[in-house]
Amino acid sequence: MEAQNISDLPTIEDYQRRRVSRKLKLDKEDFLRLLVAQLRFQDPLEPIGNTEFAAQLAQFSALEQMQNLNDRVGKLTELYRSAQTWAALPLIGKSVKVEGDEVPLYKGKALIGYTLHSPADVRVRIWDGDEVILSVDLGVQEEGEHLWEWDGKDGRGRTVPDGTYRYEVLRVEEDGTSPVDSYVLAEVVGVRPGKSGEPMLDLGVKEIGISEVREIFNPQRGGV
Repeated sequence: MEAQNISDLPTIEDYQRRRVSRKLKLDKEDFLRLLVAQLRFQDPLEPIGNTEFAAQLAQFSALEQMQNLNDRVGKLTELYRSAQTWAALPLIGKSVKVEGDEVPLYKGKALIGYTLHSPADVRVRIWDGDEVILSVDLGVQEEGEHLWEWDGKDGRGRTVPDGTYRYEVLRVEEDGTSPVDSYVLAEVVGVRPGKSGEPMLDLGVKEIGISEVREIFNPQRGGV
């Protein structure tokens, strides 16, 4: 009976190279099958040496340890994400301060805040897409922090649907307008884990990552 030359058989190293090129996963069962095949079809005249066999067993041990480590890391990651979400649950019912140019109108109400470093004539604009649906002149406001509540109506007094709108707070001067530092206060109505592990806060009509929150207030802070 002619023994099959082991050099004609795919080695574990060959399999690993193909795994990289094809993005396959070599698991413990595959490794053992290859090792058994090499032992079964080895050339009796050139059997696998003790050193090579020991090296392959070491590879198997390293692979098993790596897979066990990956499993443990995966479980720890899921546990961490769950803990992060649970830690964010107390935010439900709180008002959060969020910067940006979008204001969430939820249940016909939205709260916009702005900061003046000196007295100024202030104007607030609300946009729906490319259209200005509301422009309100608030008159001269003193230096400091201010809040303005939008009742969800446009410039014609019509109630607009809940959703996310763009807004801007402007300082009105003789030669034009300039933007004012502004933000929104919105109530957190829900929390869920995000894909990246960061908890996502539900503001009723939009979601934000918890990293976008600048401050947290009780609802009485701004009436929301």
